[in-house]
Amino acid sequence: MGSWWRLRLMGLAALVVVVGVGLLALAPSVARALEHQDTLPTVADYIVVLGNRSVAGNLSPQGIERLREARRLLGEYPDALLVVSGGESAPGIIESRLMKAHLVARSVPTSQVIEESSSRNTLENLANTQCLLTPSNSSVIIVTNGYHSLRVRRLALALNMRVYLRAPVDDSVRQPRSIREQLEGAYWVYRELGALVLTHTHAGVDALRRRFQRRGVPAAKYRLSTIAGFCLRYASSYPATSGLTVTQPLEPDEWTETYAAGARLFLEEHTSAVLKASFSGVFVDEYQDCTKDQHRVVRRLADLLPCRVLGDPLQGIFSFGGALVNWPEDVASYFPEMDEPNVPWRWRKEGANGILGDWLVDVRRRLRAGESVDLSDLPAGVKRFEGTSENRRKQLWGGMLVGRVICGDPQRN
Repeated sequence: MGSWWRLRLMGLAALVVVVGVGLLALAPSVARALEHQDTLPTVADYIVVLGNRSVAGNLSPQGIERLREARRLLGEYPDALLVVSGGESAPGIIESRLMKAHLVARSVPTSQVIEESSSRNTLENLANTQCLLTPSNSSVIIVTNGYHSLRVRRLALALNMRVYLRAPVDDSVRQPRSIREQLEGAYWVYRELGALVLTHTHAGVDALRRRFQRRGVPAAKYRLSTIAGFCLRYASSYPATSGLTVTQPLEPDEWTETYAAGARLFLEEHTSAVLKASFSGVFVDEYQDCTKDQHRVVRRLADLLPCRVLGDPLQGIFSFGGALVNWPEDVASYFPEMDEPNVPWRWRKEGANGILGDWLVDVRRRLRAGESVDLSDLPAGVKRFEGTSENRRKQLWGGMLVGRVICGDPQRN
């Protein structure tokens, strides 16, 4: 490497060091400039403490500072209710429970502390808390750290929340993280949202996740769930609003109640704001297996977000209880149909049975048109087995339909 390049690299390294030292020196003043303490109201109905990720099952220093400030404010507003907001930060560790225990151990009455234990981020902290406020135009003070205030203010405005921000003053806690947190907050507010992808079974969720991973889809671009699990999670998080009375539905009528609760909840303005701010759109797979109750939930989601449903009315294989959707009446009438795929890609891959795939496409066309299918003249690659005895049925079962056309490689059948 020539001396000219060495000089350039040395100069660049020196510049990085100077800038780095300058940023470290400016961190305290930058933090104070970005921090904003509102003039507090005369009366406060709620003091809301936002959670901060726990450390090894204990409250973080930032979290303890927020709770200390909340207790100080409680001295100024003795009639206010304290809302501690934070969900599961580690398996079995609920932030709101740690926060409430901390407050109660310091003589704050249990009856004065309300837990919000389902949120996973700042947006859900605010939106979930908003649902707890009675009345909705209550006077609310939000306690967080200064480095966090910019993000909180922007999200509160997006949710149409009128709040007063209060940050504890503790330079030893605040300064080392202030610049990083501000940049992280700006990224979080403006980041591209991922899609919500719903299906019916946990096996289906796992299959889709592995498929996304094989194709290199970043995990941040999607969130996978079963329809039942997604509905239960939201409805049980807001039982007063959704009207859900069961926490662990098992029987069909209990799941019917869960879906109805979810459909009611997704009509609420506060929940709508959470969904719109959380997802760019919705995809629902295997829609032919949807019940009418699930269909009502998806329709609610489709009223809020771009929604695409994927299914094949000829491939319904599950019965989860309740009437299944009628494709022409329930699905096609609400979701405009896109072009139907007619290339059997699964059977066109190397080593697969392309003849079988083409034959299935033709069979589908005939069945959709209400025509009969002639099984007496089958192409190479397709065999027909008659299930004439129980033993024969057991031999053929293995995922194949007895008495129907059995598909496979003729060299192995």
